[in-house]
Amino acid sequence: MSAAPAAPSLAAPESIAIGSPLKRAFYALEAILLRLAGPAAEDGRPPTRWVVFGHAAVGDTLFLLPAWTRLRRAYPKAHIAYVSNPSPISRELIPATGLFDEILEIELRDDWSWRRSANERIQKGRYDAALFSLSAVVPYFQPALAGIPLRAGFHMDAVPPGAGFFWRMKRALVTGELSRRLLFNRAAVVGGEAENAVARNLRLMGALGLPQSSPESVPFPVTDAAKRYAFQALEPLRTGKLVAIHPGSASNPYFKIWPPEKLGRLCRRLIEEAKVSCVLVGGAEDMPNAAAVCAAAGREIPSFVGRCGLLETFALISECDLFIGSDTGLAKAAIAQGVPSATLWGPTDPVELGAWKNPHRHLDLRSGISCSPCVRLGMPYPKTPGGLDYRTCSHHDCLNKLPEPDLWCQVSTFLT
Repeated sequence: MSAAPAAPSLAAPESIAIGSPLKRAFYALEAILLRLAGPAAEDGRPPTRWVVFGHAAVGDTLFLLPAWTRLRRAYPKAHIAYVSNPSPISRELIPATGLFDEILEIELRDDWSWRRSANERIQKGRYDAALFSLSAVVPYFQPALAGIPLRAGFHMDAVPPGAGFFWRMKRALVTGELSRRLLFNRAAVVGGEAENAVARNLRLMGALGLPQSSPESVPFPVTDAAKRYAFQALEPLRTGKLVAIHPGSASNPYFKIWPPEKLGRLCRRLIEEAKVSCVLVGGAEDMPNAAAVCAAAGREIPSFVGRCGLLETFALISECDLFIGSDTGLAKAAIAQGVPSATLWGPTDPVELGAWKNPHRHLDLRSGISCSPCVRLGMPYPKTPGGLDYRTCSHHDCLNKLPEPDLWCQVSTFLT
């Protein structure tokens, strides 16, 4: 008997910190030498071959779509390539947008032979413009980047309270900020004030001389086939209002997933008291939490966790009346599709990563603990000098102490 196919994962690899201290020092020295040697200069002609480095998770990629749409509409005849980790993003999400002519799957690895072949692959493209998302790792690609005339991305000026010179230098090496400063000739600056990621990404378009306003229409990546799948799958379950529940993954590196036992108890009240139907959505990485939700709810909840691809999951959410989950990519998918959502926030910031349109349709659920949020731009960002952040916190009360009775009142009121 052949083995059953593996359940599909919807996760994309997180952007990784840059190598060992010795490698970081090498990348810094290389960036300095490339700058001294004189990177390629712009010649004043409009670029005809773009390469976009979009290594990012699902939610971050959705936040980038308005900017990528603005770029494509400004350069309708240009060849635009997209560089990404091999994942559902590169194989489902990006192709469905129709914004890119070529997709280069380049998995981030911290070894010399990989780096040489990855840079050779970029150099063969003969690109005349390069664009880096905030999470893209610039030092890995800086030999190829130096030969591209237009080099655009972000400079980060966001500094936690009390951070001094040595903290800044360490961050510059760990995150590749030094390479960004030395090699980009077009940049948008990310400062200390919290800013929604969509607006931040559109400011990068401003650095290119393009409008910074969001395009009137942004193609959301859901195919007709995915819509048919979702409609047919959910039709037998539709006895009233339908609520999509995303359990999230227990291995999330930012500790931003609400305990599944509490989510299960919320599901039980939704089913028994609000008389709605709940369905679980997510990828294979969410299956252990999905089982815990069902156990706490005291019943089997119809589940599509690990049973379909990313676009089908987006379509399932679009058919629902409400989405409930933690700060994940699927919460962003609900917002982008105009589906009302209730998001449980812990260490991350809803100002940066929450709704960017129609905020009245989206409920932010927070404990109000003083040290939250402690993550900004994907990095530790304690609110006080020497304060706790998600890596050093021993309690994670920002999520663990979200009061369940208050949450129930807010969600049930919002639902009606």
